[in-house]
Amino acid sequence: RFLYSEMVNIAKIRDGLFIGDIVAGTTIDLIYEFKISHMINTSSSQIPSQFSSIGVKYLNFNWPENPQLDKPLIKDEIVTKIVNFIDGCLKNGDGLLIYSLKGQNRCCVVIIIYLMKKYFWSLEKCRQYLLSKKQDIKISKYFMEQLLNYENHLNKLFPNKKKSTNWNLDNIKDNDELLMTNTYINNRRSEERRVGKEC
Repeated sequence: RFLYSEMVNIAKIRDGLFIGDIVAGTTIDLIYEFKISHMINTSSSQIPSQFSSIGVKYLNFNWPENPQLDKPLIKDEIVTKIVNFIDGCLKNGDGLLIYSLKGQNRCCVVIIIYLMKKYFWSLEKCRQYLLSKKQDIKISKYFMEQLLNYENHLNKLFPNKKKSTNWNLDNIKDNDELLMTNTYINNRRSEERRVGKEC
């Protein structure tokens, strides 16, 4: 059976959680294929949230691709909405797609925000994990600065909480975090073996 994922820019981040581009966010067959019931549209002024009529629930953000703004876009209330929306969907075993115009910048920012807040991963660890799932990410300078500022903000909010910066399995109590960590480690080992054979 032909999969629409062969034609569009879509990547699986973990079970039930995907990121993609405008085609992913507007292709009805793909919505059914991946059992998508929730979507986060980071480009709502450019891409319609068009599947509400069939029951898809949306969280919409109108984030410019490369905003020229001094004020931060990543705020605590925004982060809380993102985390609650994603967790609520995954808890019920539903599928969620986060999408932006090209699937390389703004949707990736949402994933990193989620991982930083949910698991207290460092920005660099989040970036490594995301790259293991999607190699064409191109987060703009503006959003990288926003993510760095948010990481510093979390450090100040939780000064006694140890940030996770490596892929050590010790002290991981959350099953989902453990699964994602193991997946990353296994993917990295497979890549190292592949590169070793090529050499």
